[in-house]
Amino acid sequence: MMNQEQYHASLLNKGQVGLGWDGITKASQPKVYPPEEPNKTDIEDSIRRVKEDDSKLIELNWNNINNVSDEKMEQLFKALPDNTHLEVLSLANTALTDKTAFKLAEALEKSSTLRVINLETNNISPVGIVRLVKSLLVQRVIEEFRASNQRSSVLGNKIEMEITKLVEANPTLLRLGLHLEYNDARHRIATHLQRNIDRNRLRRMGHFSRTYTGGYVVHHKHSI
Repeated sequence: MMNQEQYHASLLNKGQVGLGWDGITKASQPKVYPPEEPNKTDIEDSIRRVKEDDSKLIELNWNNINNVSDEKMEQLFKALPDNTHLEVLSLANTALTDKTAFKLAEALEKSSTLRVINLETNNISPVGIVRLVKSLLVQRVIEEFRASNQRSSVLGNKIEMEITKLVEANPTLLRLGLHLEYNDARHRIATHLQRNIDRNRLRRMGHFSRTYTGGYVVHHKHSI
């Protein structure tokens, strides 16, 4: 037997003489990668910049900062609705709970600038996830929402169906990062997101025009 490295080497004619399917498989040492550097983002300074609507602050990354208090989180969320430049907010592995998640949902209902939200690896309950997904329907500007790997890894059929209905009512969401157990929910969400992606592509190409009733009309090109 050969391990993967020995097999790959044999394909490139770099294998050692005598090794083959009847030879002895040798374990290889795992590669040691350097630890990821800690996130050195200044919490106080970033909150100040969001409050002051700093035009250079397009993306805010608090990922893996575990010592952010609920008070600081709420200060950040309170400043989001009045900010007109921040587009990407990453809060993965920051110990977010339902208390702060509900505050964020209220902010998302008022923010018209944010496009990407990353809340992966936190302590948000299934009910909190539903509240957040529901908040995306107010402004309808969020294109990517990620919230997988929460405290409760299994959402359950009722919650998944509720999320599915909310996503199907959202015409702007393009990517959703959630672990869904049921095939029906996965299929329906994937189908709807693909439809949104196709619609977004057509709109960028100029094949769509907005109507006064809030919908979109497809313009078909006529040959002359």
